[in-house]
Amino acid sequence: MTSRLFITLLAGTLLAAGLPAPAVAAGGLSMSPPILEKQAQTGSMGAVTITNSSSQAMRVTVTSRPWLQARNGAVTPNRKRNLLREIRPSALAFTLGAGARRAVDVRVLRLPGGGSRYASLEVVGRPPTPKDKKQSGIRAVYRLIGSLRLNPSPQRRKLRLQAGGVRRIGTASRRALVSAVRNAGNTIDPVTGTARISGPGGTRNVTIPSRRILPGALVDVSLGSARGLRPGTYRARISLFQAGRPVATTTRRFRIR
Repeated sequence: MTSRLFITLLAGTLLAAGLPAPAVAAGGLSMSPPILEKQAQTGSMGAVTITNSSSQAMRVTVTSRPWLQARNGAVTPNRKRNLLREIRPSALAFTLGAGARRAVDVRVLRLPGGGSRYASLEVVGRPPTPKDKKQSGIRAVYRLIGSLRLNPSPQRRKLRLQAGGVRRIGTASRRALVSAVRNAGNTIDPVTGTARISGPGGTRNVTIPSRRILPGALVDVSLGSARGLRPGTYRARISLFQAGRPVATTTRRFRIR
């Protein structure tokens, strides 16, 4: 019986600070460039080149999918949905011979009402099924994840952030304070900020590290370590910035027990 080994490579994640090199598996599949980015408008976003550097043909599928973002900021493609009615590759499925490459154009058919779209491009390469189905062994199935960024036009750009309550996470010496921040705007411009936390024992000022948040997503941002905070009621004044601009300021109270 043949087993499948899935090899997932993040060719260009949503939250990448720069433009990483294309993901390549030795003797496998690669995609370049890993990120396609332009102002939101219909028409071609450009093309990605898919290369099969293995010694056998692969059946390749290409699908645009929305991202899912967890509270810790990690992003993964939503494999239960696709965006083919909005963003459609010129070839959805094809066979790519050993050592061959193919350019696939990515076209925007329509734009969402929010004026932007951040999506993934999933490329899956499967080797042929053995003729003898009883043959044992492992078949490597390659999954490359690229990033598609349709940024809003300057006229439609909206920066809006909402900070939730403050809570403590972690255990023992690793306990930290976080605030859940929702991106109610339509960009993935980095979110930064400051927090002034006051309560029993004094006041501390915190710099909130830079983080990208998908439009509509809720992500925990760090307010620093909870070490040294005595039991009691605290007040956190949180100021959030996006693209270098002040966007939201809020005050939240929380307790340390």
